[in-house]
Amino acid sequence: MTGQDEILDALGAALGSVVLQPDRVDDVELVLIGLQDIRRHHVAALRVLDGPPEWREEGEEGGDNPGVQAAKITTDVERLTWNVEAVAGRTGMPVDTTYVTVTGLANAGFVRALGAMGGLGYRITDLGRTLLEVLERYNDAQAT
Repeated sequence: MTGQDEILDALGAALGSVVLQPDRVDDVELVLIGLQDIRRHHVAALRVLDGPPEWREEGEEGGDNPGVQAAKITTDVERLTWNVEAVAGRTGMPVDTTYVTVTGLANAGFVRALGAMGGLGYRITDLGRTLLEVLERYNDAQAT
């Protein structure tokens, strides 16, 4: 009803995953709970967060999003996480929209927020990887 076909696909894939791997029922149940507020832009951001971390700051042109450039990394948290500006740079979403998006992912347990000198850094959780795995399995099944 919301036009969020990918999320409906994820719900179906999660349920199918339980049938195929009953020992993962707890993980999949948490994915199902977290999916109720997740939309297409959340999935796009989560896919970015599954890649090698980046840290950027607002400023000159840079990356995939004008107004965002590479930042000087000063802490281990910054080396191991993504900041909102970097996720925005990769997804092409505005920084403010990206902030709301990654906050929603953190609230659902799909990413973890960690404090750094330059702000918050975000890292995908095992639950977030489970969601991506469920979506990938579903997409693979649809392709065959």
